[in-house]
Amino acid sequence: MIAVTEYRFFRRAIKNRMDTCKNTLIKTADALHLTMSEIQRFSYMLMINTDVQAFVMQNTIAQGSADIQILIDAQRQLSYVKSVHPAIDSLYLYSKKSDYLLEADNAFFDIDAMYAALFTFQDLNSRQWREYYLRPVYVNAWMPESPVVSKGIRRKVLVFEQTFPLQNTAANAGKLIILLKTSYFEGLFSTLPAFTEAVFWLIDSKGRPLLIRPERAVKETEPVQSEIQTMLSAMPKPIQTQTKETSR
Repeated sequence: MIAVTEYRFFRRAIKNRMDTCKNTLIKTADALHLTMSEIQRFSYMLMINTDVQAFVMQNTIAQGSADIQILIDAQRQLSYVKSVHPAIDSLYLYSKKSDYLLEADNAFFDIDAMYAALFTFQDLNSRQWREYYLRPVYVNAWMPESPVVSKGIRRKVLVFEQTFPLQNTAANAGKLIILLKTSYFEGLFSTLPAFTEAVFWLIDSKGRPLLIRPERAVKETEPVQSEIQTMLSAMPKPIQTQTKETSR
């Protein structure tokens, strides 16, 4: 009788633990989805903002021209969005017409001359950076974790990018680039059960990994990417985020 009672007790404890873990996983996935949805919402707000649109469509600004106010107004919008969401590290606004790059607290009037001194992406030079980030058309594009150096500080970020204008992205008039703190997403992962051999993924709607923790698991988990894509294709509708726990 004692053995049966102990068995039932431990079985109930294990079930309760599994239910807790499951609920935590669901809450974490919901929090990740909400964060990514919020970033896309802020992107949309900036894309339709008249100050931001005016900067994207503005020609080069002559020295002493009152048109500098257009830049200042757009910069104010970037600064506001940066301040309201803790996941946002930096925002960049690019105008193809002027070839200016605007940040919340900085402006690059000669990107090629200022690039290496002020920021670098993925150890790319300015030409490579243009080819990867500025020339293609991106629509609600999430890019994998990348190393960035800004103001002399090296860190890893996620990149979200959207091409201007929304109603005709083929025109490729400019770009909105949002850098996101991986530390913020790691904070969401930290609530998950600390299984010894667990691997946590943040993936896009096509099953491409954006962030994998622990970092040492990146190469080890490459073979299971096709498995994730198969799982997603079997789902009834696309999803924006998902967490996967993998045991070896």
